[in-house]
Amino acid sequence: MTGAGHHDLLQIDVFDKLRDVEWFIDALSLEYRSIARCYGCVVVMSRERLIQAYDIFWEDAAGGKAKNLPAGTVSLDQYKLSSYLCFWLRRINPVQSVRPLLSLGDRDLWLESGDRLPKNCENFILYGNEIAALTLAIRIVQYMHLVALSGKNDNVLPFFAVKQIDQDTLIQYGKILKHKNISSHALYMAFEMLCGIGQSIDRIDLEDED
Repeated sequence: MTGAGHHDLLQIDVFDKLRDVEWFIDALSLEYRSIARCYGCVVVMSRERLIQAYDIFWEDAAGGKAKNLPAGTVSLDQYKLSSYLCFWLRRINPVQSVRPLLSLGDRDLWLESGDRLPKNCENFILYGNEIAALTLAIRIVQYMHLVALSGKNDNVLPFFAVKQIDQDTLIQYGKILKHKNISSHALYMAFEMLCGIGQSIDRIDLEDED
């Protein structure tokens, strides 16, 4: 995954930064490419689809503030925001193409030879968008939870350790996201289960833009 840097998703004000469409495009593109490398793949991202995902994510999040929370609630927590983000990245699919790294040479020759790619690489080619969307959302949830526990200290990144969720588990969830109609609320609950951290009290305000 991406390390510390200007477009790193592991920042205390990440959802504020994600309101900038260019930052959204650059940060998510870098994160998708970083995750793909973990599976021995490279991805080409679609700028147009990322813009579409940006628009509908923030529109849905604004609507969710009014419709899907208890009366009087004026903000969405990191679970809800991450679930909306994952949901729409999965639906819009900003991945234009996926291919394996060139360890087996030309892909056409690989197909002709009958050689098999590593299983995780094969699965990412099939479910890469879903795996990447799920992985980046989980990373944000875990980081923001640590921030909440530390009293909103934005210097927790050097001590941040993601709860290890193995690739096989992420692949299985990716298959479900690919083939099933999973709601953002179901993703919300899955994040709590996968992260093993329960509901956080940390909340991020969603102010209506003029």
